[in-house]
Amino acid sequence: MDENSLVARARKFAAEAHDGQKRANGVPYVTHPEAVVEILREHGIHDETVLAAAYLHDVLEDTAVTSGQLVRAFGEDIAGLVEELTNPHAKGASFEEKNESLRELARRMSGRAKLVKIADRIHNLSSKKPTWSVAKQQRYITATIGLLMALQPVPQEGALLEHRLRDMVTELLAT
Repeated sequence: MDENSLVARARKFAAEAHDGQKRANGVPYVTHPEAVVEILREHGIHDETVLAAAYLHDVLEDTAVTSGQLVRAFGEDIAGLVEELTNPHAKGASFEEKNESLRELARRMSGRAKLVKIADRIHNLSSKKPTWSVAKQQRYITATIGLLMALQPVPQEGALLEHRLRDMVTELLAT
């Protein structure tokens, strides 16, 4: 990847913004947006704007980065996509409040934001499940079903992503 490309710049920006943060399993946080981008690529999504937004999707929610900084660094289009993906009730809210807010957000998302959100949920389901209690896993799976309903209609280019997430939910419900 050309280090000056939009996607490479977004990757670097996300790595710097999430520097020092860890996932629940102890790995550096930046591995999450990297995995979300890889999931999108595996499913045929190569739109640079979508991939850049995928790298940046948690910076407004989980770091000190502001919308203005994103606009200056990446322009209105990408900053707008990241804002679509940012849950304003993420900090300090209960699990139920966060998920209700996320469903409301999902109902208004553009097609491109929906692609990132589905890939994000795929990675969250695949990476967090082993560290969670059975009750927390069930709540998250139930929340994912509600999220999938709120994300309808999924753009055609996201059909395989949606199918993968539905399959994951079905498999997790069977265990």
